[in-house]
Amino acid sequence: MNYWFGFKALPDGAARARGPFPDADTANRERTKEKRGDAEVSPWFVAESEDEAEQKAKWHLDGGDFPEKN
Repeated sequence: MNYWFGFKALPDGAARARGPFPDADTANRERTKEKRGDAEVSPWFVAESEDEAEQKAKWHLDGGDFPEKN
């Protein structure tokens, strides 16, 4: 299983996925390091591919419809 989180530079950066990480603890530790005043981070999540992770990161940080699996 691959763990990821979303990252978005403020004020107008694009939402991007960071990962994959081997476990939730590592993802959360890296996520905590990225938290700062000029960035927004999502909760960690599971994704099977980089494409799925990018879609989920955008959903977490930009809103819209939840990504459907193909």
